[in-house]
Amino acid sequence: MIRKLIVFAGCLFLFGQSVGAALATPLTEQQVEHYLNSMPEAQALSAKHDDGKRKKIDRTRPLASGIELMENAGPAYEDLSKLAKAHGFSSPEEWANVGDRVMNGYVVLSSNLTLAEVEKGYQQGIANVNKDPKLSEASKRAVLAGMEKGHARNVALRKNAEQDLPALAPHRAALDEKFGK
Repeated sequence: MIRKLIVFAGCLFLFGQSVGAALATPLTEQQVEHYLNSMPEAQALSAKHDDGKRKKIDRTRPLASGIELMENAGPAYEDLSKLAKAHGFSSPEEWANVGDRVMNGYVVLSSNLTLAEVEKGYQQGIANVNKDPKLSEASKRAVLAGMEKGHARNVALRKNAEQDLPALAPHRAALDEKFGK
């Protein structure tokens, strides 16, 4: 009974997450521009407040999860509050959310792959693993399980970023410059 309750609660959480992502307002070109303009100052703040300790952040939302670790307090949070307001954001949380969406959207935008092409590549990868005579059945299962998790993250990233791509596209050159192409 408890197991069913836990599974049900987990399903509700995942459903809520997917509905929340689907209902999020698409980024605007102005938000993207404001975020890009804030990056040099944000990098300087990062260097200023770096204590050398590794932090456990969510790789899919590194800025927002990093701000959550600050617990709305401290000199770094205060500096980010000033930065956010100076660049047209209501809070460090809004700035971080926009930044995470810009970075995730850029990954999708710069890949130049459609969801169908990603799926085709994934299916080809499965076929390659399954026909590899050097891999044991246990190794194949382990590799395929890892591939499945990675593919699910990739598909979710693409679906969540899709609505933001129109706001990112006009800033492609600036995004390439900032993120290293």
